[in-house]
Amino acid sequence: MSTENIIPATAVNPDEDAKDVVEETPKQPEDALPEQTGEPLPDFQVISLIINYDDGLPSVELITGNVDGSDAGAQLHFRVPEYAKYFTTFNFIVRNRTLKNIKYKQVVKKAGIPFRTRMVEIGPEFAPNDPKNGPAIYSVDLPGEETPGGFLVRGLYSAHSTYYAGPEEEIILESPWTLEIVKKVKT
Repeated sequence: MSTENIIPATAVNPDEDAKDVVEETPKQPEDALPEQTGEPLPDFQVISLIINYDDGLPSVELITGNVDGSDAGAQLHFRVPEYAKYFTTFNFIVRNRTLKNIKYKQVVKKAGIPFRTRMVEIGPEFAPNDPKNGPAIYSVDLPGEETPGGFLVRGLYSAHSTYYAGPEEEIILESPWTLEIVKKVKT
């Protein structure tokens, strides 16, 4: 398993004096209980991603879902400065059953050709939330990364994340997103 691959990171607007800019979905209160709509809630749901930079840029939380089982409604698009060093924190909920051996696979493509692939083990076992006590959000840090840089690397990439559980690697969540590597703004 290689850890020298791209992971999603925060939005950066090169036109704004090195300030990070993120379009964020409003947060749902953490004490909100899941609503019962008649449909079963998903077994696994990513609630947010936190991008933690090593090189002085502020951390940014990106909301990807709500504790009631719904998603944030929009496809994720990340703008990342080239040569950025960071690690990502996943915050997620497990429902309905215990999930074992959760893995995360990410494929980033440029013009349909795989540019980077990454497979990371998230953890050995996660018990489901108790609906009577409200949602418990698990938090896992992924290994650090560094985005590549240079004029040939800058641009838009299509990406796909897949989460697997168990020895049979059952797919528990799939998510398309886009990544844009932009020129690093000098501070």
